[in-house]
Formats: sequence, structure tokens, C-alpha cells
Amino acid sequence: MLAKPLLGQVEQTSNAAALEQLGLGSVRYDLEPATIRAWLQGPGSAPVHYPDVQAAIVDWIDMGMATGIGEFSSALWAGSSLARATNP
Repeated sequence: MLAKPLLGQVEQTSNAAALEQLGLGSVRYDLEPATIRAWLQGPGSAPVHYPDVQAAIVDWIDMGMATGIGEFSSALWAGSSLARATNP
């Protein structure tokens, strides 16, 4: 993922730093053609597979919400490739 945070927006700068630290993206503060070209020619990243959140929530509700939201959320995201990438 290529991110270009808006200058002066602290939250965007923070999110961009998190993307880089987690190894999930690259940050550029200018989007000149040479910058984009270099990023496109760089190493690719592994795809991230997200869980089917909508179906999981429906199932959780249908089962009477037997577990708390924290446990449900942890179990749902534990199987995602994003969780494995950020929690080796």
C-alpha cells in the first residue's frame, strides 16, 4: 500500500508511521511520477486476507452472542493473514 498523508494532519502522519512500522505499506509525501514509478518497481507485498466480518457477526448474533464482544473479535481476527503478519 502506498500512503500519502496530508501535511499538517497528525492522525494521518501517525497512521502512515504505523503502516511502515508494521511493514504493511510505504509512505511518500510527494506523488511525483518518479516517486510512484519507484514504488511500483519495488518489491510487492503479500496480500492480506480479511475474515468475513458480516457473516461472522450474523452467526454470533444467531448463536445468542454466547461470547463477549472482545473474545468474539479476538477469535475472528486471529485467523486473518493480517494478524499473522503483525503478531509473529
